[in-house]
Amino acid sequence: VLIGVPVALADGLMPALKDTELRVLLCVLRQTRVLGRERDSAWLTHTELRRRTGRASEAVSTAINGLTKR
Repeated sequence: VLIGVPVALADGLMPALKDTELRVLLCVLRQTRVLGRERDSAWLTHTELRRRTGRASEAVSTAINGLTKR
């Protein structure tokens, strides 16, 4: 783990991700971990992802689509 980021992400996936994909993925990872424990589910609205990533609606939608295809 690199500052809370899984090694597989840091070493393998990160170079292949687009900027907004990485930001969305980091938000999802952050949301699913609470006090060192993984949660069964985590809700992130599109609006919340836009706020947390600092990206526009279309960019967030494109990133979500790209991540789900991976």
